[in-house]
Amino acid sequence: TLPSPATPRPEDTPSPADGELASGAGCLDAERRPLTVVCCAFSTSGPGLKDTDVEEIDDLLGEQQDVCDEIARRHRGRFAGALGDQILLHFGYPSAQEDDARRAARAALEIAEDVRARSARLAAARGIALEVRIGLHTGLVVAGQPQRYTQHLGTTPRIATRLSALAAPGTIAVSGDAFRLLRSRFTFEPIASRDLSGAERQSAIYRMGREIPRSTQDQDTAGRDTEPLIGRSQELELLLQRWSQVRQGIGQSILVTGGPGIGKSRLTWELVRRLRGDSHSCLECRCTPDRRNSALHPLIELLERLIDPGRDDAPGRRLARLEALLSRRGFDLAETVPLFAALLSIPLDARYAAPQDPPPRQKERTLNALVAMLFDMAEERPVLFMVEDLHWADPTSLEWLGMLIVDVPSARLMMLLTARPEFSPPWSTSGMLQIQLGRLDREHVEHMVARLAGGRSLPEPLLEQVVDRTDGVPLFVEELTRMVLESGALVDEGDHYTLSEPFSELAIPSTLRGLLMARLDRLGRAKETARIAAVLGREFSLEVLSAVTTLDGELVQEDLDRLMAADLIHRKRRLNNPTYMFKHVLIRDAAYESLSKRSRRRLHACVARAMEERFPELVAARPDLLAHHHAAAEQKQQAIAYAEIAAERALKRPANADDTEAIGHVTQALGWLSAIADDRERALAELRLNSLLIMALLDRLGYMPRELEAAVKRCEELIDAFGDSPMTAPTLWAMFWYHNFRSHRSEARALTERILGMATRSQDTRQRAASMVVLGNCLFFEGKLAEARPHLARGVELYDPADREHVSLYGFDPKACGQYTLALLLYLMGCPAQAFAQGEAAVAWARELDHPNTLGMALLHLAGVYHYGRQREKVAALTDALMELTTSHHLWFKELCWALHSWAQRDLEKLRQDVEAIRHTGQTMGLPYWLSLVAEIEAERGQHEAAVERLAGCLRLAAELGEVYYVPELYRLKALSLRALGGGAEQESERCFQQSIAIAREQGARAIELRSTLSICRMLARQDRRDEARALLRESSGWPAECADLPEFAEARALHQELGG
Repeated sequence: TLPSPATPRPEDTPSPADGELASGAGCLDAERRPLTVVCCAFSTSGPGLKDTDVEEIDDLLGEQQDVCDEIARRHRGRFAGALGDQILLHFGYPSAQEDDARRAARAALEIAEDVRARSARLAAARGIALEVRIGLHTGLVVAGQPQRYTQHLGTTPRIATRLSALAAPGTIAVSGDAFRLLRSRFTFEPIASRDLSGAERQSAIYRMGREIPRSTQDQDTAGRDTEPLIGRSQELELLLQRWSQVRQGIGQSILVTGGPGIGKSRLTWELVRRLRGDSHSCLECRCTPDRRNSALHPLIELLERLIDPGRDDAPGRRLARLEALLSRRGFDLAETVPLFAALLSIPLDARYAAPQDPPPRQKERTLNALVAMLFDMAEERPVLFMVEDLHWADPTSLEWLGMLIVDVPSARLMMLLTARPEFSPPWSTSGMLQIQLGRLDREHVEHMVARLAGGRSLPEPLLEQVVDRTDGVPLFVEELTRMVLESGALVDEGDHYTLSEPFSELAIPSTLRGLLMARLDRLGRAKETARIAAVLGREFSLEVLSAVTTLDGELVQEDLDRLMAADLIHRKRRLNNPTYMFKHVLIRDAAYESLSKRSRRRLHACVARAMEERFPELVAARPDLLAHHHAAAEQKQQAIAYAEIAAERALKRPANADDTEAIGHVTQALGWLSAIADDRERALAELRLNSLLIMALLDRLGYMPRELEAAVKRCEELIDAFGDSPMTAPTLWAMFWYHNFRSHRSEARALTERILGMATRSQDTRQRAASMVVLGNCLFFEGKLAEARPHLARGVELYDPADREHVSLYGFDPKACGQYTLALLLYLMGCPAQAFAQGEAAVAWARELDHPNTLGMALLHLAGVYHYGRQREKVAALTDALMELTTSHHLWFKELCWALHSWAQRDLEKLRQDVEAIRHTGQTMGLPYWLSLVAEIEAERGQHEAAVERLAGCLRLAAELGEVYYVPELYRLKALSLRALGGGAEQESERCFQQSIAIAREQGARAIELRSTLSICRMLARQDRRDEARALLRESSGWPAECADLPEFAEARALHQELGG
């Protein structure tokens, strides 16, 4: 469905006002980067000042500033400016060093010592004391061109200035951020806690003392493939042993977990390398954080690689390649090509019919086909199937993996999965090998450093630092060693390195961010290409990158070659449109986060525009990707339109029947609504999004969540402003289903009448049929059986069997719903033969539709009809079949099925649990009926007091909900238990029988009226009130012939004769 006219179509929405969106480096006006700032505040005092001219004092401070400038330069910092008696020194710009914070700290200590020494000389010679207060802080700054960097605005220099004011004379006050980088190298003592940033957040402040010998500092881990593989021999050997079992036909499921940077990917790829001489197939999937809401994204990418389409391929060629792949695997093309084409967004030609299955069924077929393809490959030869980063997997991919795991042991297949420790598998891991990777010990770290250094040894003090600072994390070892090798501080002596200058503890950055920033700074022009590529994501194509950057193709390729040489990215595909990938997501993040927010916005806008103008097939296939780029560009109105399209598509896609992805898209879009300035336009967009959210939440989570109630309430607040029109119909339907299943009877009926009126005015036969059926359903629940019957029948009559869009448009099939509701109604009205015929017809039609949800509802209602008829064996048989259906298709009403099955089995404890589970779903529709099932079994077991109490509660609930249709039976059941209690309860029992008969007669529920009449007449006969009993029985003798099929009808005649009638 396209966006509403009131919601701008993405391609029609104007570009931002500041839109210098030509692309490329023109968008890179600034960068965010870590910077360490030292602020020195000077002051003079002493008796000698009264005899010293102000010009001499200025000269003295000027000389001191020159000394500070020289000290800063010696530590690779820079003098950033002076104001009054304060100066600022910067460390980390324009080029980052691996130890900027430590260099700044050393410079601060040297300045403090120089001032102390100079002050002593001045005091002795002239009676003047010179003092300095120093503040040191590390934080992010937005840096522009070097010539413009004399403007020292922003939080980071301001915090350093405030720290200097808090420092005692001759001391250095350090922020908590800087302390965390320096605490392993310098002594500290806490001195205060202050709001330094003005954000009303207290920050610890420390006084820095002397520098101390190197000690271990904890570091965060980060992930990246490491080279070479060291310290994982046991894990690798275990994988190779399991592969031997795979070759023998014993499949293996393996989950490798560990923190980022610990070497999960490197271990898997070392296995790939070791198996190169072994005949097998190797398949790789990777999950990414930006695709969490995209169903089966890893498998879609795998399929794309298997058919290897070029972006310039015509749809026919892509289809032909898909056919070739499926044909090789032995699939029935007519059955599977439409499924895979829908998954891959490949248009079908005239030879194929688009899938007509409802989404849950189509999803099931698609997932099963994917499983079958993998197992078919495993029959040909062993398969190593790797899925990396499961902590970013979409729910549908996890569901598919759960299906796959079940049958892996019987195939020549190794499923090798990787995830971070926080990942919790949604399937059973009882048969799965789990490997948790830990940190490397010192021996392995040293071995790894030597291998990275080409067999040459590093100077011992430098090696000691690498070992200490990396803390056994392979990524840190690799990155820090490469940094040292590229630093220019080493001299190659053949079999070892020496330092090019006296060693002053060449420090390694404390954080991965700083380390990667330093690597990026050494890339020259390629750094800007890396930053632009980071906007595209971890994986990016040369084609899209070239469309965004201003550089010509040759220069872009040169930059990419340099990035590959620097081991920051690698190339994934060499034919057609080459694709590149940052070697780890944290590398991409470092490049992306170095962009200023303004640059990010402009670059995302460039990407969105390029995709819309040059890659229409990508726009059509990935509206969620366009939503992401527009949102990041602060073009939220366009983002909302694309997110809405993505959500609608997710609701309809067969591989996304659980609707989790749709919920994600809608939730994001709702958060962007404030960007729409026009009130009416914003309200309409919010209305449409909440309608989608209601339907997604109903399918995914049941009817209880607060989010669902909030969405409905918001729709109710918004919809009246737009009137009744096709534009608001989806919202009205979504609101109806919520109120119907919560048994808000008046609200549900009002909505159905509103929809029916709208359908009648617009002569929309399809919607009229659907609304007639649901109105009949509402009337049925209200106990207006005679009024409900023609509505239900007319809705079924208006239904067009050739029209299969009802389920996707309205959430149900009107014909089946009308028939199975009529089945319940007809039995209550005393027409059991017609009731069973309608119920069986509903089941038959649902089977023809091949729609599991509709079939399940039809079977459930037919079982309900047999429950009305007290045919336990029929109920048991139907619910047996229904339980299998609800389990295999995850149908929302499984608890209802369980309850009827437990009633048929007379399992009271299980039935109580089932009814409590129904309560827990939040569904209140029909709840008095379900609770009464428990009372029936309690009465059968002689627990009449419990039954009476429960039925009294059912009657109160029915009155509260307005569900009158079952009230006559509730009174009858209560009367039976009261009669069984005897004594004074018989009088109350008689009143309940009378109420049952009166209400049933008013409703036209002859089956319940006759059943209650028969029960009270037997009671009257025992009380020797035979005349009253005969009079009651005589009234039923004139009922229509169809009532003769009721089993109670023959009993009533026999009793009438027995009483002398």
